[in-house]
Amino acid sequence: MSRGFVVITGASGFVGGAVASVLLKAGYHIRCIYRRRSIPKHLRDLAKRGAQIVQSDLSAPGALHSLFDGAYGLVHAAALASDWGSDEMFRRANIDMTRRVFKAAKLAGVNRGVFVGSLAVMGFGSHIDTTEQGVRYPYVNSYQSSKAEAEKWCLDFGRKAGMNIVIVRPGNIYGPGDTTTWYPLLKGLKKGIIPYLSGGASLTCPVYIDDVAESIRLVIECPESVGEAFNITGGERITWKDQFHLASDALGVPAPYFNIPSSLARIMSTGIETIYITAGIRRAPPLTRYRVDQLTHNYHFSISKAVRILGYNPKTAFDEGIRRTVDAYLAFSK
Repeated sequence: MSRGFVVITGASGFVGGAVASVLLKAGYHIRCIYRRRSIPKHLRDLAKRGAQIVQSDLSAPGALHSLFDGAYGLVHAAALASDWGSDEMFRRANIDMTRRVFKAAKLAGVNRGVFVGSLAVMGFGSHIDTTEQGVRYPYVNSYQSSKAEAEKWCLDFGRKAGMNIVIVRPGNIYGPGDTTTWYPLLKGLKKGIIPYLSGGASLTCPVYIDDVAESIRLVIECPESVGEAFNITGGERITWKDQFHLASDALGVPAPYFNIPSSLARIMSTGIETIYITAGIRRAPPLTRYRVDQLTHNYHFSISKAVRILGYNPKTAFDEGIRRTVDAYLAFSK
């Protein structure tokens, strides 16, 4: 396949920026869409390497008219990814915007699209080697339901409109630059204030940022991926306790030493959420039901479909990935 022109939304973010770098290195012409007032450094670096950088608020009227001119493909990475927020916030960012972006892309003649979803659509329950068609558990917040609805809409739209759309469902993405999840966790580990929940015994599904970006490149180049969804993780069987021990070792600090039972953690998170909602506090609480449910249930998924169809082969094991992440965090926090 010739290296076509690809539009990447959310390019100022953790995932979108990594995808942009991988596609540019692979020979694609890319147009990076970002919303921030100033251009992030990694986008300035990409511009020096030949990427087009376009500032745009995708929710603004008329914002999409010219973004897809001459484009072959779309990677929609822009989203509201959080364990806290109102139903309306998630609907606007994850459902309404997804519909607008894909409709505009199709109208402009784009025939290949990748929707960056999340394994959170599977809910929190007993996931051990769960496949893409495996059991789903009830959702605990609107992030999960909004991503599920957007994913379903994309596949339906692709079939009806004749657009080749693929869903990528990453697990818990981490790596250098992960200021949302692992940088705060590393800060907490350094201070000795991170506990285990339910002993840290639950399986989880980390995936290094470069492996996620590479999986999206593979999806774009694989004709057999059209209309499919793919679980994307690092492929390891690893627990939260394993992760915290490896992260603590990399930091040179003791591993967590205290534990909160799952039953108590659920009571605490429900109470804290109730206080925040009642008081109208908009910032995320220190503990949410989403976090508790993910950390106290097995959350491990099969990547055999991605391996078989895409040739996906995650390169970075967690012990190496977390060392790189810790190094970046320490440099960042100086």
